[in-house]
Amino acid sequence: MVYNRIDSEGQPLNQNFNKKRNRNKAAMMLYGILTGIIADKTLNDIEITFLKHWLAIQEEMKGDFLDIYDAIQETIKDGIITHEEREDLLNLLNDCIEYTDRVFEDDAKVNELIGFLKGVTADGVINLNEFDQLVKAVDVDNHLLDLYPFNIINKRIKSILKDGKVTNKELVELHDFACDITGTNFTRDGDVLGGATTLFNDEIPLVLLGYRVCFTGKFISGKRTEIENQAKAIGLTPQSNVTNETDLVVIGTLSSRDWIHESSGRKIEKAIELRKQGQKVIISSEKYWIDVIQSGV
Repeated sequence: MVYNRIDSEGQPLNQNFNKKRNRNKAAMMLYGILTGIIADKTLNDIEITFLKHWLAIQEEMKGDFLDIYDAIQETIKDGIITHEEREDLLNLLNDCIEYTDRVFEDDAKVNELIGFLKGVTADGVINLNEFDQLVKAVDVDNHLLDLYPFNIINKRIKSILKDGKVTNKELVELHDFACDITGTNFTRDGDVLGGATTLFNDEIPLVLLGYRVCFTGKFISGKRTEIENQAKAIGLTPQSNVTNETDLVVIGTLSSRDWIHESSGRKIEKAIELRKQGQKVIISSEKYWIDVIQSGV
């Protein structure tokens, strides 16, 4: 029996596919979000709203492994947070971080970092205290610094610290950079889950005949089968996975439920790795793909 058959959008038909992994992913995301939200030792209304909405839509969090879920929901359910409740919630979040079991595999650490970036950008700004905590968050084992997105965050931090000072302009740009990585900009869009990473927007050349293309994520412009048929119609060869022969990777606007990380999956990671090795792989977004199709190539 085949358990991982996919639908026309490239998503597993079996809703229980990767259920345990997705639950663990959500747990590490929550750990990172909590750490990011209170990175500056304060908790404001926007951050509370972000946390409330994120918890409300996490089915994986409502199981038997995270008692903190109900406690947080009870505190914020009436939408009114008194000073005492705010202090209690801050202590609750600190306790959650201190006592939650942590898994230190590489994928878990990546999800924790993505969660941290979501939390630290939840209120639309990154301040100096939060920046200091981000520096500590990427102070990890050397092998993790070779992994996306640890590598690019670490590179950005080193660039900021190169002159020995951190400017407000740099913090604003860092906030936007973090939002691109997570695919989430809560104060702009009001969306706590976000979508696929928006960091990769390579221009797609107009001459594509013979290109081998791999699509990943969910597309708002059509079902995966329709997107692949568009590719065939203009002379491209669709691939189910990224290989050494892949010329183009197109990321759908929406993330996949079963991606190994919330805003990126193995195909994106493989394409990034190939580029590090010197291979000319174009990594682009659905927006640019739509432009290509509409141009009538």
